[in-house]
Amino acid sequence: MTWHLFDTEINGIPSQVLLDDSFSKETPSDDLPNLARFSVFCQQTPESGYWHPDESSALDKIEHDLLGYANHFGNGWVVYVRRLDIPGVREYDLYFGGDADLAKVAPSLKEAHPGYRIEFESAADPGWTHYASWLAAHRAKES
Repeated sequence: MTWHLFDTEINGIPSQVLLDDSFSKETPSDDLPNLARFSVFCQQTPESGYWHPDESSALDKIEHDLLGYANHFGNGWVVYVRRLDIPGVREYDLYFGGDADLAKVAPSLKEAHPGYRIEFESAADPGWTHYASWLAAHRAKES
């Protein structure tokens, strides 16, 4: 797994992307045809970055717990491929399939971190088209 960190803009908003390019040659789309997105909203207004520096350790703990819950409820059918940081929000994208029940992750996170707004959505993406677009954006940044 090779993670790449790059700065970009989304709809004119400065953003930072952490992207795993492990699946750039071949995606496990037959086994993991669904995309889940978890959004974690910061409690404090960012000063000049993506989150307030005083929140860094809390956000890192939420990330750790999110990945732990995803692994638990994913039953081996989930991969974490991207984190998107925009001012005040961290978004996590994971592909899943099989008997993974990632809808259980957000309630578990909310219980563990009651002061944070955490949202979850999922959709079918059998061709990993979102992933392909993120790779293309990364490659454009490298050029």
